[in-house]
Amino acid sequence: MKPAPIYLLIEGETDGPHAPAEIIDRFSPIDEDENSKKTLSENTLACIEGMKGWRILSETLIYSYAKILPALPLAEEWICQAASGTLNLRDGKAEIRKTINRTIGLDDWNAPDYLWQAIETNYNLLRCHREYLNGEQMWNKEVLDFYPLMEFVPFDKSSLPRWLETWQMAGKSCFQNRMIARKDDPCWKNFSDFDVPLAPFSFGRDGLLQSVSILEAQQIGFVFDTSPIRLPELPPFKIIGL
Repeated sequence: MKPAPIYLLIEGETDGPHAPAEIIDRFSPIDEDENSKKTLSENTLACIEGMKGWRILSETLIYSYAKILPALPLAEEWICQAASGTLNLRDGKAEIRKTINRTIGLDDWNAPDYLWQAIETNYNLLRCHREYLNGEQMWNKEVLDFYPLMEFVPFDKSSLPRWLETWQMAGKSCFQNRMIARKDDPCWKNFSDFDVPLAPFSFGRDGLLQSVSILEAQQIGFVFDTSPIRLPELPPFKIIGL
């Protein structure tokens, strides 16, 4: 996929597009050696470049990678704790601030907010990943029998046109401005910035997946394929962007 332009949201105004090299130069922190830089990881840049063209990455999200690089090895532990419910928002941010202060001497009250945006996306994805593998919630066998379809519902209704465009780019048709497909449809993977058929599908305020019955879908013109639902195997969970 051709890398999308990178846009920043600065004080409410969209700034861009920017090439990845510009982002590296702007956000990579200077090391003690003035001639060297700590660069953003390849995984981070691949994630940023893989974003769909219309999506806006906030400056604070990219800033979180650049400023807090030395503390990121602990991010996986925080993500797993948050996904399992043993780390809440307030305690999580306090732990992040304490760790950053200890590891790199950065006493910045705003730093946890920057990093938490990335952690929140990851722990939501990890939680959905576990539910999928364990056959829980919408992936339960009995639920699949009665609700074999699912629908993506954006949190922000004003972003609906953009999501509908992305849905069509994933190869699907909309039904009365609703994005519905079988739970095993490969379109969900194409719909995602992260190449995973699970929500969240992008950074920032995304949306939720909800189960839909055949009858409800047929009422808005959806034609259901009656073949059995065969959920694809998921690759091992991989932290996004960190």
